[in-house]
Amino acid sequence: MPSMVFTYSPKPGVSPEKFEQFLREVDQPATLGLPAAISSRILRVQTDGAPFAYVEVLEVTSFEEWDRDSKRPEVADVMAKWADYGDLANAKAYKCVQVYAGKK
Repeated sequence: MPSMVFTYSPKPGVSPEKFEQFLREVDQPATLGLPAAISSRILRVQTDGAPFAYVEVLEVTSFEEWDRDSKRPEVADVMAKWADYGDLANAKAYKCVQVYAGKK
């Protein structure tokens, strides 16, 4: 399954609580409303000194469909709001494919 992996942090002055509220109430509903989005997990990094505070794993139908959907007007609207909460200058996005999945 193709996945987009995002690493990001709140912008300085934005509390983790406010940032996570934004992710839950604004970012994720819009993201999961896109046709290419299948599922999303956001993880808070617990390692001191990490270069980012959150990792998001977004499963998508295909990279091509994600690229198409990411140009939709509702994404632009959310990204405009992101600037109030997230450190966009240091946010990164990676296209990834699964090589192993295990469960106990």
